[in-house]
Amino acid sequence: MKIYIIATMAFILAIAQVAWAGFMNIWGMTFPLIIVYMWLIRKQLTFNQFTVLSFFCGIIIDLLSSSVLGISTFSILVAIAVINLLEKRTIYHELFTSLISLSASCLVFVGLVYYLTSQLSSL
Repeated sequence: MKIYIIATMAFILAIAQVAWAGFMNIWGMTFPLIIVYMWLIRKQLTFNQFTVLSFFCGIIIDLLSSSVLGISTFSILVAIAVINLLEKRTIYHELFTSLISLSASCLVFVGLVYYLTSQLSSL
C-alpha cells in the first residue's frame, strides 16, 4: 500500500512540475520538484522501485512538456544515480551527505536539461 501512495504522489508532482513550470523559475530554470521528492523518499523504496518510479515520472514530464522526448527522463535517471552514488559511497556525516546529494542531484538535473535542450534545439 505504501508504494501506491508514494507513486501517486510522485505522479502528481511530475504533473505539477510541468503545469506550474512558469511559477517555479529560478534564474530561468524550472525548480526540480520531482528530484526533491525522490530525494525525500529515497530510503522508503528499494533501488529498483526507486529507479522505475523515477523513469515513469520522467516519461510523464516528457509527455506533458514541450521539450524533446527523453530529456527529462534521462536527466532524472542521472540525478537519481548521483543520489545513490553519493549516499552509498561516502562516509561523511549523514546530514552533510544528504544535503550534498540533494544539491548535486538538482544541479545535475537542471544542468543536463539545459545542456540537452540547447544542443537538441539547434538541430
